[in-house]
Amino acid sequence: MAIDPRAPNIYCEHCGALLHKKDLDRGDCWKCGESIIIQEADDSSELDSQDSTTDLESNTMDKVPSDLPLNWFKFYTYIRLPLSFFVGLVVLLTSGDVVVAFGSALWLVFLGFVFWGLKERKGWGLSTNYVLLIVEPLVQALSRTDSAAVFFGVAFVLLVIWTLPNYIYFKKRRHLFTE
Repeated sequence: MAIDPRAPNIYCEHCGALLHKKDLDRGDCWKCGESIIIQEADDSSELDSQDSTTDLESNTMDKVPSDLPLNWFKFYTYIRLPLSFFVGLVVLLTSGDVVVAFGSALWLVFLGFVFWGLKERKGWGLSTNYVLLIVEPLVQALSRTDSAAVFFGVAFVLLVIWTLPNYIYFKKRRHLFTE
C-alpha cells in the first residue's frame, strides 16, 4: 500500500508504528525496518475537499494509538495457535471415536485457516480469529460438563477471562490487517 505523504499521521502498515518525516525521507520504518512506499502527489489535478478528506482518512488513524506492542500477537500467532494445532492433532490421532476424530479434523483445518490469516495480517484472518475466540471457550466448557447450568457458568467465565481481553487487544490493532 502506498502512503500519501500529505497525511497528518502516517502509520507503518506492517507494525503500526507512527512514522515521522525522517522515516519517510529514509524510506523505512524506525521500528520494524520494513520499507515504506511513498505515493507521489499528483499536482496535475485538483482535489476537491471531499476527495482529499476521504484520501486523508484512508491513511490516518488518529483514533488508533501508535506504537502498540505486538508481543501478545506474536505469541498468540506463532506459539499459541501452533500448540493448539498440536493438541488437536494428538486428539485426532489418539481418538477411537469417529465423531471426535472428525470434529478434531475440522478444528485443525479451522486453526490452520486462522493461523494463515493472522500471519498474513488479512482482514478475514482477524474475523476468523474473533470466531475462534468465541467458539473455543464454548467447546471447552461443553467438553467439561454434562450439566447446562455448569456449562453456562464455565462458558461465561471463559468468555470473560479469555475472549473479552483478546477481543479488545485485537480490535485495538485492527489497523494492522488489510482486506
